Amino acid sequence: MKETNPLSKLFVSVVLLLSFVGFSTTVFAGSQYRENQKMERYQKGEPKINMQRIMRHLSKLDITDEQRASIKALLKKQMETNKPKHQQLKTFRMQMKELKKADTLDEQAVRKTSSQIAQLKSDLMISRHKNRQAVKALLSDEQRQKLEEMKAKRKDRKKEGNNW
Repeated sequence: MKETNPLSKLFVSVVLLLSFVGFSTTVFAGSQYRENQKMERYQKGEPKINMQRIMRHLSKLDITDEQRASIKALLKKQMETNKPKHQQLKTFRMQMKELKKADTLDEQAVRKTSSQIAQLKSDLMISRHKNRQAVKALLSDEQRQKLEEMKAKRKDRKKEGNNW
């Protein structure tokens, strides 16, 4: 048998370590990029809706071109309708930050601002649920059944802790 040189073992170890560090840095940078994009959207007051992701999921249902156009129109309408609410929500959150920074607690202002935030959040949630119902109404019975199966699979993957 051939004996290995201790320097070659060290070299291999260093190469493996550096490749691991490079890979983990790349993964971290990718996640930071996504977080930065989310923060930019939040600062602009844009809604969290991701039309491309939604359409990609719905394409697995073999939707027709007519369905695709109708769904896109619904999503765009929802974005336009909710944009002012997202702007208000951003404003109220900034107000809440300022109230937290204050030296003295203005309990009445905190209560008022938090109730305004809660009202906007509930309005946005209702809007999302109405929109989901409208999208489901555009789907055929087969497509709705397939959608429910996809949701169940996704739920199972989340329970397992494997989101791949």
